[in-house]
Formats: sequence, C-alpha cells, structure tokens
Amino acid sequence: MTLLGKTMRQCRDRAGIPRDQLAPKAYITPSTLEKWESGERLPTLDKLKYWFDALKPNDLYREKILSLSNPALFELQLELAASARRAAPTAAEIRQLELLPFPACYRRLPTYDLIAANAAFRRAFPGLAPAPPSAARPTNIIEWMLLSPLSRKIVQDWYRHTHVLVNALQVLASGVVPQDHLDALVASCSRAKEFHAMWTTDVAPEDVHNTDLTLLDPSRNHWISFNSSPYRAAARGSWDLYMFTPRG
Repeated sequence: MTLLGKTMRQCRDRAGIPRDQLAPKAYITPSTLEKWESGERLPTLDKLKYWFDALKPNDLYREKILSLSNPALFELQLELAASARRAAPTAAEIRQLELLPFPACYRRLPTYDLIAANAAFRRAFPGLAPAPPSAARPTNIIEWMLLSPLSRKIVQDWYRHTHVLVNALQVLASGVVPQDHLDALVASCSRAKEFHAMWTTDVAPEDVHNTDLTLLDPSRNHWISFNSSPYRAAARGSWDLYMFTPRG
C-alpha cells in the first residue's frame, strides 16, 4: 500500500496538479486522496478508473498502479519472478533466436537487461552484446543507450527512445527489482548528463507504445526504419523476445 501511494503521489506531482484540484475531478474528497497517497487506504477499481480519467497518466503508471492495487496478485507476481520462472533461455531457444533474419534479442524487464542477441542484432547495435557468465551483472540496454557514443549516432530520435526506457525503469522497477541491482544500474546511468531529466520526467502517453525505430545501417550510408515488437519468448521464462522488422 505504501508503494502504491508513493507511485500515485509521484504521478500527480509530475503532472503538476495539487491534491485539492485533482480530487473533485476524480469524484473523491481531498482527504480520501491523501489517504491513498499515504498508504492508509486502498482505492477500489471503480475509483481508480475516475482517477486515471482525471489525471491521464501514461500506461506505465497504469500498469504499475493496477498491479499494486491488488496486493495478493502483486505478491504472487513477485513469488513467480523469484522462483518458478526459468532464469535463462535453453540452448535450443538461443539457436532459434540466431535463425531469425532480423535484429532480435531476449531481454529481461523491467530492467532491460540483455540476455541474448542474434547476429543481426549485434550488427545493428555495435557494442551491445550479452555479458559473459563471469560478469558482475548483465549487459543493460538502457546503459548502452545512455553511455555509448555510438548509440546517439545510429538511433534516430535518440532522446525520445531512451527516455521511454528510463521512464519504464523508474516506474516499473520499484518494489520489483532487487534494490542493489537497481541502485547499481541507476549509478551507472547517472554518468550520462541526460539521465536525471529522463528519470524525473514522464514520457508522453503516445510514446509508450510507439513501435517505430529508425537505425543507421551497419554500412553507415543509409537509414532503415523498423517496427519493434515484444513477444513472450517461452513458457515461464523471465524474459521476452524483442524483434525488429523492417518497414515497407
């Protein structure tokens, strides 16, 4: 309940709407809204719908808040993530990934850790490759976007795409990702001058599900536009398949 209230308060603060202005638009009293934000009371789903309609947060907040509003379901999700789900793809799944003709990878959400990548992906994103087993932590896609000078040259509209990833991490990782892992990732990403602004601001709702990505071809002489799509990679896997398909 405390994490839910903190998330709702953050969402309202970033929208710049005082509690006494938001409450009547959500058909509740300021006192009720204060109790939600302090973690004293859980909002019902019908009340949450009015709150969403009044504030119009992006879908990252909707996903996190809806998950937290059902504590039993949230706890079950954490248990599954910690124990029952497989931690890594099998050799057969890696071979299947390599057979895909277009850039594709296995990534773990909401941290965007890179688990595996095929040859087309490694050519499209130079320097972005899975970490060896001996590494202290996995290669991270957000880190590469922020800290690799090459990412800014080969990803068109770099700031918008990176901001979406950072905002997803900021909203979705709290209470889900082990704190030491999240702290290490944030400390590393903070070396990029743009990180603080991305971490403390939200992306536009229409950008959350924007699947268009334009990359500089590995030959460096023309641009290629892709549609990017996530797929559940395997039953009970803790990762998804992310694939880029050329447009047109």
